[in-house]
Amino acid sequence: MSLSSIPRALREAVFARDEGRCRYCRLAQFGSGAMFHIDHVIPRSKGGPTTLDNLALQCPSCSLH
Repeated sequence: MSLSSIPRALREAVFARDEGRCRYCRLAQFGSGAMFHIDHVIPRSKGGPTTLDNLALQCPSCSLH
């Protein structure tokens, strides 16, 4: 799912809830020089919804795992 297919208000809610930090390693996006991703915890291919409780802000390193 591309970033643009997640509504802006939902992207902002994920960023606010996760306090601008990777949900897994807690690295802060501000000052890291990297663009963080918003990914589904349960993948859409497995039936995961695009809802606040199923989205997580992830740093590039955690996103690749």
